[in-house]
Amino acid sequence: IDTTYLDWLISVGEIDITDFFLDHAMSSMKKEDFVTNEQWLALFHYYAKAGSYLNLFSQLAKIPPQQRKTILAENPDLIFPKPFYDQVSLYASQFGISAEYIYSIMRQESAFNPKARSHMDAFGLMQLLPKVAKKYAKANQVPFKKAEDLFEPKVSIALGAAHLRQLWDNYEGRFILATASYNANKKAIKGWLETRYRGDSLEFIEDIPYQETRNYIKLVLRNLIFYKIVNSPNKVITFPNWALNL
Repeated sequence: IDTTYLDWLISVGEIDITDFFLDHAMSSMKKEDFVTNEQWLALFHYYAKAGSYLNLFSQLAKIPPQQRKTILAENPDLIFPKPFYDQVSLYASQFGISAEYIYSIMRQESAFNPKARSHMDAFGLMQLLPKVAKKYAKANQVPFKKAEDLFEPKVSIALGAAHLRQLWDNYEGRFILATASYNANKKAIKGWLETRYRGDSLEFIEDIPYQETRNYIKLVLRNLIFYKIVNSPNKVITFPNWALNL
């Protein structure tokens, strides 16, 4: 890998060309008889350096399973990274939401792509709708004039953290409902609680009729567990049973 060229591309913001170059290198390496863990790791670190996390996740799945297992065991931050760390830490503290929770939502919403835009016109790292962003911007004195402002990480993270705090308060710290409400509307959640909750939290999740929301809750919970492991000094935690409280 020509790291000098890659560093230059990344420094001038040519991420599409960087991805093309890295994908070509990936294809060439896959044709070789043997590639060391260190060689794979060097390539994946450049995907991360370029901020191309979705591509990184995809390419990791293509290497030999045993090598992938070893690499991820030693480098869990490859698939549970912490980009924009200063902003996430700042707004986690300001709004009283754990940084792990913000990262768990961000990973699922945008795969850490600041320029992400959904078919529903949600923008940025935290995939906020402009009307939602406008509400929290006014209340928290965050500069926001147009939808494209959400492509700025600081703006998206600030408003996303404010929104997450409000949802957390709305549902009295119940992780499943706060997380579901980031993906679905409160009317639907109220209906599910009234008709589908029979005392078992896991059963409730599986009974949610929206497949997208059902999967969303499970994936964000998975993210949260792994971020807590990554942040743990000995890389071991107990299961967060509080997250299943309904």
